[in-house]
Amino acid sequence: MLPAVWFFFVLGLAVTAVLMLPGVMRHNTRRRLLTQWGEKPEARRLDEDVLADIGEYHRLRREHMPYSGLVDDTTWRDLDMDTVLSRMNFCQSVAGSEVLHDMLRDTGLDGEALAAREARVSLFETDVASRLECQLALRRVGKASFHGAAQHLFHPDFNTPEHPWRCYLLAVLPLLILLAGFFYPPLLLALIPAFGLNMFIHYRTDMRYHAQGAALRHLGRVLTAGKELAKLRIPGLSPELKQLQEDIHALKGLNRWLPYFQMERVANPSFSFLVDFYKIFLLRDMVCLCKISGQVTKNIDALRRVYRFVGERDAEIAIAAWRSTGAYCKPEFIEEKALKARGLIHPLLENPVANGFNWVSHTLITGSNASGKSTFIKALAVNAILAQTILTCRALSLATCRARVMTAMAVKDNLLAGESYYIAETKALKRINLAADTPGLPLMCLVDEILRGTNTVERIAASVAVLTSFLRKNMLVINATHDVELVTLLQGKYDNYHFSEDMSQSGMCFSYLIQPGPARGRNAIKLLEHLGFDPMIVSQARELAGYYDHNGEWPSP
Repeated sequence: MLPAVWFFFVLGLAVTAVLMLPGVMRHNTRRRLLTQWGEKPEARRLDEDVLADIGEYHRLRREHMPYSGLVDDTTWRDLDMDTVLSRMNFCQSVAGSEVLHDMLRDTGLDGEALAAREARVSLFETDVASRLECQLALRRVGKASFHGAAQHLFHPDFNTPEHPWRCYLLAVLPLLILLAGFFYPPLLLALIPAFGLNMFIHYRTDMRYHAQGAALRHLGRVLTAGKELAKLRIPGLSPELKQLQEDIHALKGLNRWLPYFQMERVANPSFSFLVDFYKIFLLRDMVCLCKISGQVTKNIDALRRVYRFVGERDAEIAIAAWRSTGAYCKPEFIEEKALKARGLIHPLLENPVANGFNWVSHTLITGSNASGKSTFIKALAVNAILAQTILTCRALSLATCRARVMTAMAVKDNLLAGESYYIAETKALKRINLAADTPGLPLMCLVDEILRGTNTVERIAASVAVLTSFLRKNMLVINATHDVELVTLLQGKYDNYHFSEDMSQSGMCFSYLIQPGPARGRNAIKLLEHLGFDPMIVSQARELAGYYDHNGEWPSP
């Protein structure tokens, strides 16, 4: 009797442990999410192919809808926004990363939509319980890229067998044979050729439809997360949750088939063959693919909304987490065509120097190499984008008008297309010119070393002509340049600011603080001297520079 008691006691403990395991895992996940909140993500840049895949959702979405304040691809690259995205990517799912990328690409969202976004981000900053419940649901999606689901979200044209009924018939055939075998056992031998035929079709079609299967499995995980989120009761999300519940209901046909399609190998490899046997025996993948593809096409609008809802909630939680990693301010939007900032820094710098600046008119910024010109105008541009997309600026205060942001900075030649550096530069400027002529929000244009790909005379002449033409357009311009000639030629048309340096025995020191007026000093010749060049070389360089400053031309040979 005693051994039987111990048997049932141990069995009871085992059953209790199994029942408690999901709760324990959920508790541990909650604790880990709380501990990691606000911790800076790993200081690494995502692989370029992963970042490109994350951006695929945005690229396909913008084919279907207009973006009134689109941050175009050139500006995105110039400002290294992929790295900015990586730094704030606290998302629990790849869908969140994709939607966060999309959020940062549109500075034209109307005030009401921005206010609603801010309310949700603030909710996740303060309501820890609701945030954790959302994060636990969002983790169901996973972070695996290259799922290919975005293509099917915006181009729902699935490639399925021409005659799906054949798949249905072959899937039912083994069951019919089993049923008949109860009445006439010799028929059970027919299971062998039936299984062999289904195995052949399974592996053949698995190769052909593998990409579509991966996309549908990802959509299934997103839908599962959406169903979990739809069960939550969060007052601040009531309107969005109501729409989500309606969309989940509209997708009930999809929900019926996706669980079968998402079955993967069991945890114990010793029994994983059972899942494979089930998939092959009943042609599960092909039957589900035929059923699901039709449901996706029929309810594509509802599926897009569910995908967007899941991604937006994850992205908004990531924004709230990023805010906790450092000082920030919420922007003030003004009618004046201007950007006014105090304590402005670049969000990617570990030890930045803060600057105050009122950008109220067209501006030239001069200064020597490495003095901070490029970093400063990038800080302006990045914060102008962040202000109008996620209402979060790395500054003590920032007031700005609503505007499109475009840059021409890190221009590169294109050898494969046969484009020189100068051609690439002129194309980058032309796109700005065309955008400025397009009705809509004002244009904030930031240019670094305009037209540096050609000779000095033509560069100065073309720069003056282009910068003068900008005066007649609905835009605000900053140009960082080494060409001090522009200061004289554009006097009265462009304001002047500069960055400077000090030369000491220990080397060249930069303050990285912007100052009014044009740059007066030069550091190239000083640097020759500091590095120990022949005094005759240094002396000759100074004489030539002095002659040019006094006469406005170079001496005759």
